Order: sequence, then C-alpha cells, then structure tokens
Amino acid sequence: MGTIRVLVIEHHALARDGLSMLINGDAALRVSYSCASVDQALSSPTAARSDVAVLDLDDPTIEIDVAVEKLRARIPRLRIVALSSNWSDDVIARALEVDVKG
Repeated sequence: MGTIRVLVIEHHALARDGLSMLINGDAALRVSYSCASVDQALSSPTAARSDVAVLDLDDPTIEIDVAVEKLRARIPRLRIVALSSNWSDDVIARALEVDVKG
C-alpha cells in the first residue's frame, strides 16, 4: 500500500498549517492539498486525488451534510474524518448520519 493522500480543510490557517505538519511527519501520510473551505477543495484538481479528508466542523459557514455531499460527489471514494473542538449531540448525530468518521 502506498502513501495515503490527505486533504486538509480547516478554516483557521494556524490550525491548518499545524495539522499539515503533523500529517506530513508520518511516512505513511502526505497532505495532498490544504485549504480553508470545501469550495476551495472542490475547485482543486489536486484535492480530487485525495484518499482521506480531514474536515473542520467548527467552520460556521458550512452545513455538515451539504459539505460531505459536495465532497463525495466530486471524490466518491473519499473517506472523511471530522475535526472539531466543540462537539454537541446535534453535530455528532449529523456527522454520523453522513458517515463521517473521527
């Protein structure tokens, strides 16, 4: 098995950069594309080659189900891992309903 290509979608630049450094520090992982929004990811040919996405659920501009639907429409094989510092029962339920992991 080759290197796992990770798409990082995080609206805070500092968190995005730190997460990318951590991911790239693992020989089995490589950040394929890093951006602030789902729309930026959708417009990138590089992002479309990702295996896994780390999706920031704390971004107030996204709806979890809509974001996941858009990502999976563009990259059907994409597995999505949730990233959040604020887990409410509603956020967890909505993420699980659309098969987000993490």
